[in-house]
Amino acid sequence: MLACVVRESGRPGRYRHTAIGRTPDHIAVQVTLAGCGTVWTGQQQRGPGTPLPRGRCLVFRFGQQVRYAAAHDSPEPWTFVYANIGGAAALAMADDLIAAHGHVLPVDPELPAIDRLVRLAEGSGMRHRRLAVAASAQIACDLLCALAAGCGEQADPQRDLVEQASAILGRHLDRSIDIADVAKTCGVSREHLTRLFRRRTGLAPAAWRRRERLRHAEVLLRSGTRPVGEVAALVGFATASHFVHAFRTTFGHTPGWWRGR
Repeated sequence: MLACVVRESGRPGRYRHTAIGRTPDHIAVQVTLAGCGTVWTGQQQRGPGTPLPRGRCLVFRFGQQVRYAAAHDSPEPWTFVYANIGGAAALAMADDLIAAHGHVLPVDPELPAIDRLVRLAEGSGMRHRRLAVAASAQIACDLLCALAAGCGEQADPQRDLVEQASAILGRHLDRSIDIADVAKTCGVSREHLTRLFRRRTGLAPAAWRRRERLRHAEVLLRSGTRPVGEVAALVGFATASHFVHAFRTTFGHTPGWWRGR
């Protein structure tokens, strides 16, 4: 799901960042709109690096050995829009793209998926958009699919099925959902869906959905002042005490401690 979308500019000699040291639970998709950036990956931390002009984007998982900066010979500031995306299906898809094509991918900035990001990031400064879960998942999925299409990725029916199921499971987190019904919608048995889901995400569908509910709760706690009981209801927990126990088990702290951090 989309965690944030930001439009940013950096001048040569003044803009330099790294993915190293960040918690690897999100990916970043950074699309050049104007100017040019440079990226160094793996052990290649010096030298000319790989250029990031318009028509290219940088994709990485937080924590990877990736450093990037505004190109020193760019005549204009490096302007880009980037999205941070979380969720097991998105991470798996990004890992597949990086493994097959590296961190720098071709992309058409005029594509609808990119244009949507640009519009979401309109205005100055950082834009942390609070979107409905279904809308957030759809935007993230459209963006990653656009990158895969740009790389000439062949269809992967198993991955597509898991992504379809993930989109269904990610909707209406405040309601209960029968995994058998999800599997039926996807045209497979519950057992087959569970096997594919475990293979792709490392979790059974129900466990994956529980984790997504808690991650959404984390976002709500960080970005608002809702009472814990209200947050619990919004992410589908019957009681606040059940929610507090699950949250503390997952994140190591109570929701009250987490709020505002």
